[in-house]
Amino acid sequence: MAATNPGEVDRQLRQARGYRDAIEIEQRKLREKKIELEGRLSALDKRGIRKELEVAREQSGLALRRQHRVQLEADALRLLVDTLEPAESDAKKAFLPPVLRCIQPFLDLLFPGAELMLAEDTLEITEIVREGRAEPYETLSIGTREQLSILVRLAFAVYLRERGYPAAVILDDALVHADLGRFKRMQAALCKAAETVQILILACRPDDWQRSGVTILHLRELTAAPSASV
Repeated sequence: MAATNPGEVDRQLRQARGYRDAIEIEQRKLREKKIELEGRLSALDKRGIRKELEVAREQSGLALRRQHRVQLEADALRLLVDTLEPAESDAKKAFLPPVLRCIQPFLDLLFPGAELMLAEDTLEITEIVREGRAEPYETLSIGTREQLSILVRLAFAVYLRERGYPAAVILDDALVHADLGRFKRMQAALCKAAETVQILILACRPDDWQRSGVTILHLRELTAAPSASV
């Protein structure tokens, strides 16, 4: 059993329980069939009915053994979930301080002096504090939320690289909601992060990135195959 994600383990647990319930239903049906057959056998005492009874008893035994195996698996999955959930919570709490440390240099480029708050249990953005005033994440504009989310992704990637893990950031047509000033500051943040991690930006307006010093590749040039000669 290689599942380590609590959500996946919980799904498997529910599936195992459903399988167990189906076996229990099958077992009840077999018991009812057994009683019926025993009654018929007692009345008729025919060899054919006795054979059916033996088959029903065998199937009932198989169902009991399957139920036992499923119950053992369900108990093991429940134990795994109970073990992983606190471990996941502890890991996220351990992540929080270093990730916030990695975010701050990028945040200072976008909003000097601001501070970003992340939820301890989910590491999702909860609010930003600017000039001593806390602003909930959901009240921010679409562009600001997008920009802060990108900074968090950059911070995670930088943190992973610092720990020796491979990391890259891929952005698809990002910063379309940014005004010119924000766009330039976000470009500076991306260039700063690119000193540590690889960043791939898919853009429909490559001219916006011409002066940022990045390498620009056109997909039509990369996908164009040379004509074959006969």
